[in-house]
Amino acid sequence: MNHEHNIVAGICNLCRKPDPHFIQVVAGWYEVSTPEQLLYISELVNGGKSDLKIRLTADIDMNGISYFPPIGKHYFWLKGPELYFNGIFDGQGHVIYNLRIEKDDVEAETGLFGRIDGAIVQNLGIVNATLK
Repeated sequence: MNHEHNIVAGICNLCRKPDPHFIQVVAGWYEVSTPEQLLYISELVNGGKSDLKIRLTADIDMNGISYFPPIGKHYFWLKGPELYFNGIFDGQGHVIYNLRIEKDDVEAETGLFGRIDGAIVQNLGIVNATLK
């Protein structure tokens, strides 16, 4: 049976399947431990929710994720709004491995973060990243 999922507390209340993008929020912090959750953080920020408090709870291996859109975007040529990340990203000493980022706009910034303003990024390692 196909249906739109109605997610409540990370579980679809129609089919009882977990939301693969669900991120536990503890005392206002988004706790991230999987590649899918990190992708979802990018989707949230690039969708306009820029002031998140994020903390990694494990090392994350992005191997197998062929495209990661940078967190925060700057659109040139009036393609859309500037979307800055201005929250807190605390790696808590964890490492993101095998991050692969490809620019989707020739003039856009790129990296784990595409655009930040007043954000705090701390205690984070990145190993074996590819930026194209």
